[in-house]
Amino acid sequence: MKPKTMSKIIRRLTKLPLLHLDTSILLESERTEDGYYCKKLLNVVGTKHRGKISLIALGELFLYILGLDNYSDRHDALELIKLTD
Repeated sequence: MKPKTMSKIIRRLTKLPLLHLDTSILLESERTEDGYYCKKLLNVVGTKHRGKISLIALGELFLYILGLDNYSDRHDALELIKLTD
C-alpha cells in the first residue's frame, strides 16, 4: 500500500467519533433483543465510529475466554484476538 493511501485511511479513521466498548456489549448473546442492538452497534465500529476497549473490559473478556470448557472454542477466541492486533 502506498504511504499516501495509508495516511488517508489513518486520517479518515482518526476523525471518527470514539465509542467505548464494554464486555456487556461484546459478550451479549445475539439471540436476545439487547444482543440484536449490541450486534448493530459492533457493526458500525470502523465505519461510523472508532472502537476502544478499556483494560478492565479486556481483562473481563480474557477471564470469560479462559473459563470456556471446550478447548477448541477457547483457542478460536484467542486466535481471533491475536488476529486483530
